[in-house]
Amino acid sequence: MTLESTRGAAGSGPERAGGDIEVDRGEPEVVTAWSDTRDGVAIGLLVVVVGVVGIMVSLGELLVEVIPFLVVFVGLAVWTARSASRSARWIAVALLMVFLGLNSIYASGDLAHPESAYAFIPTVVVMGAGLVTVVLAAMSALRHPATGRRVWMAAGAGFLVIAGASVIAAVRVEDAVARSGDAVVTAADFEYPAEVRLGVGAGVVVENDDASRHTFVVDGAGGGALEVPAGASSRIELDLAPGTYRYYCDIAGHEAMEGTLEVS
Repeated sequence: MTLESTRGAAGSGPERAGGDIEVDRGEPEVVTAWSDTRDGVAIGLLVVVVGVVGIMVSLGELLVEVIPFLVVFVGLAVWTARSASRSARWIAVALLMVFLGLNSIYASGDLAHPESAYAFIPTVVVMGAGLVTVVLAAMSALRHPATGRRVWMAAGAGFLVIAGASVIAAVRVEDAVARSGDAVVTAADFEYPAEVRLGVGAGVVVENDDASRHTFVVDGAGGGALEVPAGASSRIELDLAPGTYRYYCDIAGHEAMEGTLEVS
């Protein structure tokens, strides 16, 4: 039997010539790519967990509602790294999409304000890593021979550029200076003073001692919300008639930050 007839008999399987087996060099590369993508999914899940922990540390608060997600993500990371089952990847896709969707309302505000680097950078890490991991998990589940290592190297470079831009924006923020007659309101531990006294025609300087951005809104004042970056201070002019006004932070999750402004 000739070599050509042997190939025809073997079909697409390993080729035989002279009793030796010629290994198909293409298959191991694909398997390696699949394995590398699975590792990339596991790494992404752990990055999301670390990023959320970083957010909790910066806030000084335990976000109880996200703990179940973090525990499941760690378990999925271990399962994904050790198993070739597609189920783990599809479960990761589904849970990450739910997690990202539930947190998008909180993340959108932080992502729109890179000058508040303490909140912006961890949020970019969590949301960015979550999206990258969703793509990698879907590709791995569909047996697409992509390499997680290259994807994460590119994503890491992008994160560094974005983080650097955020730090520069934060450094360039100039603190407001209080003028004669101004009231000073300090935001600390996600609380505003219960009562602030202000003279007619005076302004308010809001000092933010938290690692998260805040806003300062006065009912009936008009003009929209005053943005106060993390660790910075901002000033607002108020033209209010004598009376009592409610003021607050209108960021989702900061509903407890409110007080009254006594103008006289």
